[in-house]
Amino acid sequence: MHPRRRWPIVTSILALLLIVIVVGGYFGWRYTQDQYYVGTDGSNVAIFQGINQTVAGVRLSHVYKKTDIPLAGVPSTYQSSIRATTSPGSLSQAQATLRNVQNAYQTCQTDLANLNTWNKAESKYKADLAAYKKKWGTTGIKHVKGKTITPPKPPGGQPQVPSDCPAPPSATSSGGTP
Repeated sequence: MHPRRRWPIVTSILALLLIVIVVGGYFGWRYTQDQYYVGTDGSNVAIFQGINQTVAGVRLSHVYKKTDIPLAGVPSTYQSSIRATTSPGSLSQAQATLRNVQNAYQTCQTDLANLNTWNKAESKYKADLAAYKKKWGTTGIKHVKGKTITPPKPPGGQPQVPSDCPAPPSATSSGGTP
């Protein structure tokens, strides 16, 4: 009769163990869903809810907020940490990280646009100055029949782009290798 008395104890222990596993799993899952991190969704930066892990084929995170910030346009100082996914934290921490990334991205985009505008103005200035020199034989001020003729003015100082900003894609890409 001893084996029959063991079955209720074994069954009770197994049931208790199953309850502990289920409850522990639920609270573990809930904990992961209170975590947020910044990572990549395709080629863009995004905020994820959960942790960047997979357990038994189940991904423990999902996209919480998509952005239109391409990872390729983000300064290199941020790219490596985003690729590795930032450490999980609160939603406010992930949002603060995303704001920093977005500000750095915007700074790069603005600085690159300013440099592009300056490059066009510099090219125009050089062409205008060459035409002035060809016409007047000098790049200095010319006085003709009581009139003062001035050479074109340079566009000013070249705007600086932070060194960690990625280079813009080449507009004149040939698509082949030399």
